[in-house]
Amino acid sequence: MNILSTAGSSLGYTHTAESKLKMSELKAGELNSMFNKKHLEETKKAISLAMKTRGGHQQTEETKVKISEAHKGKVLSQEIKDKISLTSKNRTVSEKTKAKLSLGMLNKIPGLETREKMSKSHSKAIMVTNITNNQMTMYSSIKEAALELNTTSTKIRRHIEKKTVMFDLYLITVYSNN
Repeated sequence: MNILSTAGSSLGYTHTAESKLKMSELKAGELNSMFNKKHLEETKKAISLAMKTRGGHQQTEETKVKISEAHKGKVLSQEIKDKISLTSKNRTVSEKTKAKLSLGMLNKIPGLETREKMSKSHSKAIMVTNITNNQMTMYSSIKEAALELNTTSTKIRRHIEKKTVMFDLYLITVYSNN
C-alpha cells in the first residue's frame, strides 16, 4: 500500500523530528558542501535573477490576497510578537532602501484614528498638583494638560524637566504607576 500522494516519490512525506535532526547534523559545519566557501558575485547575481524570474520573491496579486486573507483575524502570542519585534530591531536597512521607504510614505497621511492611536502610544500621563490646596488632577497627555491649563506643551515640558512650579501655582510631574 502506497501512503504517499505520488507513487515512487517522497512527495507528501513528513519526516520525523528525529530524522530532521539527523539530516541537519549530516550537513552541519565541515560536512556542509559550502563550508568555508563563498559564492562569486556573478553567481549571486545569477541566483538573484533566477529567484526573481521564477517567482522566488515575486508573488502575484492573487497570491498576496490569498495570504492576506489567510492571516486576517490571527491572534499572535506575546512570545511570537516579542520574537518579531526582536528580529525587526536587529534588521539593518541600506540607505537606498531607507530612501525608497521614505519616498513611499511621502503622500501617505495617517487617518484620524491612526493619529489618535499614535498620540496615545507616545503620550505621558501628567499629574498636576495645585500647591495652594494640594488638589491633584491627572491628564492623559502633556497636550491635554496644556489645553486645560491654557498654556503650551513646551512650557509644561520645561517645568517637568526643571521641576519648577508653573504660574506660582502648579507642580507638574510625569505620572508613573510603578
